[in-house]
Amino acid sequence: MSCVALFTVSSFLCGLAPSLGVLVLFRILQGVGGGGLQPSEQAILNDTFSLEKRGMAFAVYGIAVVCGANHRPLARRLDHRQFFVALDFLYQRACRNHFAVAYVCTD
Repeated sequence: MSCVALFTVSSFLCGLAPSLGVLVLFRILQGVGGGGLQPSEQAILNDTFSLEKRGMAFAVYGIAVVCGANHRPLARRLDHRQFFVALDFLYQRACRNHFAVAYVCTD
């Protein structure tokens, strides 16, 4: 859990960096902390889910990682209201077409 704390603190410090050199230092610390996140997340998924559901848990985690990285450029082009309107539209579309997991869709 120390890697989570290191990543969080260094991310906060990146936002407060007064110069480029300090920002690079904090980004390096962020990378060191972030490097330990993936094994920790996989260990948590491994302990949380049964053998039958473990494959699906790793698949959903992988989709979230890939989609998060791919949607960052889209999020930069939209302001926060446009982004959440688009996200709400996709969520509603997924629930109507039964693509989402049943317990996520409440309507």
